[in-house]
Amino acid sequence: RTIPIVALSANAMDTEIARCRAAGMNAHVAKPIHQATLLRTLEEWIGVAAPATGPVLDDSKFVELERLLGHERVKEFADELRDRLQRFAAGLSGTADRAKLEIEAHDMVSAAGNFGFDEMMGRARALMTSLRNGLDDIDALIAAARDAATRALTALEERYPAAAGARATR
Repeated sequence: RTIPIVALSANAMDTEIARCRAAGMNAHVAKPIHQATLLRTLEEWIGVAAPATGPVLDDSKFVELERLLGHERVKEFADELRDRLQRFAAGLSGTADRAKLEIEAHDMVSAAGNFGFDEMMGRARALMTSLRNGLDDIDALIAAARDAATRALTALEERYPAAAGARATR
């Protein structure tokens, strides 16, 4: 009962995850398994901080998006992501509405993942999972998500600097 069990499965559908939980597993990590995601999941369940691994930004995703959509369109998406990251980071607090925070963390998983912010995606996923499971002690996960958002914002600013007027209004 004290040893966490983490499912490692290629099936990431909600029904499969629910089936794993119903069988007594504490968490689910979908294949392909990324080291950073697995370490964050283990951190969540055993309380040992996972070391930072890999870059904050997988730049190859931006390169591919630019190839498909063009630089200007991707810059527009980057500006939207910047706004979302800032709002997400600003809303991270232990006193925040947990249901709302879970939804925002879920949304951030997709947004960050689509742009190659793997660390942010993993931190948001760990927070979302903890909130979904009703864990009380989420302060460390909130701090980790806030730190990851700050690093993601810095990397995004280096890749796609905000317009001078946009910076003043953010």
